[in-house]
Amino acid sequence: MVYIANRIDADFYRTRAISALINGEVKRLPTHKLTRKELKKDSFVDWTGRSFEFLQEHYLKIGIAILAIVVVILGVGIYNKGQTQAKQSASYLLYQGQSLLNRGAYMPARERLQECIDRFGGTQAGKQARLDLGHAFMALGENEAALATIMDGLNTVSVNDPLHRELEKFQAAAFMNLSQYTEAIAIYRDLLVKDPSDQERYEMSMRLADCLKMEGRYQEGIELLEALQTDVENGMISVSYRELESRLHLFRALSH
Repeated sequence: MVYIANRIDADFYRTRAISALINGEVKRLPTHKLTRKELKKDSFVDWTGRSFEFLQEHYLKIGIAILAIVVVILGVGIYNKGQTQAKQSASYLLYQGQSLLNRGAYMPARERLQECIDRFGGTQAGKQARLDLGHAFMALGENEAALATIMDGLNTVSVNDPLHRELEKFQAAAFMNLSQYTEAIAIYRDLLVKDPSDQERYEMSMRLADCLKMEGRYQEGIELLEALQTDVENGMISVSYRELESRLHLFRALSH
């Protein structure tokens, strides 16, 4: 009987406790407010978990992307190293060719310069080699080959590159050697309006006068040389013009 009574009391109190909880009569346990540090830690843990899941799902794609980046970096490094080596080799061949050219060894110079163009034609040394090879050909009396080399250089070198102007001057000289004076005259006239230096103006005017003389255009030559003489006397250009006076006398004599 005692056991039954105790069981009834326990059920009674349990029922009252449940009823009180439902009706809000029992005080809630105090809640713990998370600190900023704990919130950050919790966010970091959450972010780490999501990142780990992402890596697990996409590890193959990520691995391929990393490998591609490494290959690109290595490729750029190898390319730059190759470019540097090519420039050095081209410069050495150009130096050899120019040294031989200056010594009058035109055949060996031609071989070195041609090799420089064939192997490293796109480098600055390869472009310069075209001009020097043209000089070698001309010195050997191979004017057609000289002109062809210069034409190749003009098609390769940018018009903004100072070398382009030097190639044009040499092209005019090659035309003169081939007795194609009309072509040479056109080039010299064009160059004379492109802001030449004092020395350039003097030299090209004298060459232009020679071309005009060869075509019997003496009056044009006189006008050209007289304009040059006036600028020299007025101090507009600074050159020694003793040769200019003698050339002018020649033209005046030929015009009569």
